[in-house]
Amino acid sequence: MSKTRELIVDCNNPNADDANPGTSDEPVATINAAAQRAEPGDTVLVRPGVYREWVRPARGGTADAPIVYRAGERDRVIVKGSDLFEPDWARHASLDGVWTAELPEQRFTYRNPYTTGESISGEDHNPVARPHEGPEFPLTLGQVFVDGRMLTQVEFHEQLASLAGVWMVSPDGRELWLHLPDAVDEPGDAAIELSVRHRIFSPIRRGLEHLHVRGFVFEHCANQGSFPQAGAVSLRSGSHWLIESNTVRFANSIGVDIGMEFWKHDRIPDVVPEDQHAIMPVDNVIRANRVTDNGLCGIAGAGSLRTRIVGNVIERNNALGHTPNRGKKIWEEEGGIKTHGMAYGLIEGNLLRDNDGPGIWIDNGFTHARVTRNVVIGNLRIGIFMELGSGPALIDNNFIAHTRMGDGFYSHDAARITVTHNTFFGNANWGLWCAWATDRRFRCHTDESGERHYEESHHRHWRIRNNLFVGNRAGTISLPLEIPGKVEDNHSDHNLFLGGGMGTDLSEEIIYPLFQVNHVHKKRTREDVAEAMVAALGEAGWSAEQMPNPEFYKQHLLLSLAMWQAFTGNDEHSQWGKTGRPNLSARTCVFEIKPDDEPPTVPDDEDERVTHDLLGRAYAPGEARPGCIQSMRKNWNRFVLWPLATASLSATEAS
Repeated sequence: MSKTRELIVDCNNPNADDANPGTSDEPVATINAAAQRAEPGDTVLVRPGVYREWVRPARGGTADAPIVYRAGERDRVIVKGSDLFEPDWARHASLDGVWTAELPEQRFTYRNPYTTGESISGEDHNPVARPHEGPEFPLTLGQVFVDGRMLTQVEFHEQLASLAGVWMVSPDGRELWLHLPDAVDEPGDAAIELSVRHRIFSPIRRGLEHLHVRGFVFEHCANQGSFPQAGAVSLRSGSHWLIESNTVRFANSIGVDIGMEFWKHDRIPDVVPEDQHAIMPVDNVIRANRVTDNGLCGIAGAGSLRTRIVGNVIERNNALGHTPNRGKKIWEEEGGIKTHGMAYGLIEGNLLRDNDGPGIWIDNGFTHARVTRNVVIGNLRIGIFMELGSGPALIDNNFIAHTRMGDGFYSHDAARITVTHNTFFGNANWGLWCAWATDRRFRCHTDESGERHYEESHHRHWRIRNNLFVGNRAGTISLPLEIPGKVEDNHSDHNLFLGGGMGTDLSEEIIYPLFQVNHVHKKRTREDVAEAMVAALGEAGWSAEQMPNPEFYKQHLLLSLAMWQAFTGNDEHSQWGKTGRPNLSARTCVFEIKPDDEPPTVPDDEDERVTHDLLGRAYAPGEARPGCIQSMRKNWNRFVLWPLATASLSATEAS
């Protein structure tokens, strides 16, 4: 084993100097200076303070001797991609309430983020945003903070003059125009910071191994959007990293990137030429971090093997609103967690809340992936999204609630997924909605050795069982009409549907719970689905008097439980019942519910990995109940969903 040492970094020590040996009496002044010296087995111990730098580890460690970067006190070592901005300010000649100051070019070592536009794509990665002629001015990569508060960049002069707490770059790109928050009278009365660095903790060499990073705050990064993926904190395609107990916030784009960065390897920046090739990240752990308020995505990874994302709080990401609803062509990479090709990966025990995009989005391959025991509340459009892969994948014991403008669980072009013991509560659209939507021919699979395989798109072999659905606005389950060779062998059963038994505005025939057989992207027409329904109900022995109005069904595609059972053969053993008005506090993560009847028992799960529910309670053979909380009983229940009990995380640690 290598000889180990501790390198001390202390920017507040009057004796600190990067030429020092790194002892307590003679510490180095910057983290990056220590990062250039650290050898396998060394610990870089950083004393509290504000460090304005890009940390670029020169080398990795070994399995027996990792290189450890550790904050001396959690949350008190703050590494910033911003610098203090103390120029000569002047009042704007024509915009009332606006201050102006020169943006000196020498502040920017890589690119000028205040003249470079955003690019959420893999094409033009450095679009010119300034100089520019109005009236609408493209947003830049820059960020402005006043007394720690992030101000809003605007696109029109009118907004700049009329709103407090906003800013923009002058048309010629030479000046910052700033309308201070109402609480600040003049620029000299506050600490003003500008993001100037495009990375904060990120090696130059790709593929470094065995680095541990613990207890830091990383913030204020002027990074560009995907692709390539370039997080404020970046593993640079490394393996056997541990990112633990950090805060990563206020990156302009991605907070943490954990994948291969880009499939076009010759276009990966900030790297030596010999590293511009495919490097598969293996066995990385992202644990117990807070990843919040990043402009595009919290954690992103394009290709990885055996990644574990465990016990993190991931909130308010896609803070800049990069969604398809903006009316612009934008690459869809937004949300809490977005991965591609996550083979043998694990996403467990995270709180994903109020992200303006999917809470969890696994795309283009998820061989043996598992998503378990996550609390997914208040995300935009989708709680959990599984896209384009043939699995197998296991989605179990998640609590998915209050999805805004969308479904609790959504999937298209995906196969061999088991959805078991989840709770879907109060989502704006469907609890669970799946389809075969596109004609994409191939998708990536990765075996345990890292080799890629390809397969045609389809929607087959789903198992949706032992789940609890409560009060999802549009309905409970929507599955596609069977299409031989493409959509087949999809089954749902032993679920519990709780609601008030209320009618709807659509038809007296339809009562909660509602179901749907869908016809996405014109794979089938509404007429096809309605005809198939009438034929199936006729074969099931329904008389003409019992038969629903097919014209109504063509319009709404809604089914009662009895119609769903007769049409599809699904949910033969599922039940529905009434409950008092349930409630969820998104702020405190307290869930209250009052079923009228005792929840039924359901068959034990076939997957031996399903051992504990969301709250850490072990499943007792023969006594399993629907949903992710096994202790729910008749009458009043109150559950604290977060923080989670860690009992079932032992399998994660052991692996």
